[in-house]
Amino acid sequence: RGRAVRIEKPFSQLTIVVGGLALASTMSLSVMERTREIGVLRAIGARHRTIVLIIQGEGLVVAVLSWALAVPLSVPMSVAVAKSFGRVMLPVPAGMAPEPGAVLAWLGLVVVVSALACAWPARSATRITTAQALAYE
Repeated sequence: RGRAVRIEKPFSQLTIVVGGLALASTMSLSVMERTREIGVLRAIGARHRTIVLIIQGEGLVVAVLSWALAVPLSVPMSVAVAKSFGRVMLPVPAGMAPEPGAVLAWLGLVVVVSALACAWPARSATRITTAQALAYE
């Protein structure tokens, strides 16, 4: 039993890292594609904080939507994995509902990873000057 826990943690941590990197690259592409829009925002008086909040907010929406999609999908997947382990090894009890504390902890982790993943793209968005952004094609 102790061995399964040690194997499980690195895979879950790797999944978190990969998800964070995917969100960071998605938001970086979004900033690049919307350079002109950021320039217009800056031209009409948007401050650095406003632009950072826009980028961070978009990343948070993507992350929370992925969490909301993952929670209901985790139930049938967990049951299928438990049944397959039961056939190969020992019967494993399959719960039909995730633990509420674990679901909330995962939401908290998703929010933290989202904030970290969007920090660099948000910083990059604030470094774009108005003249550069409006001249960008």
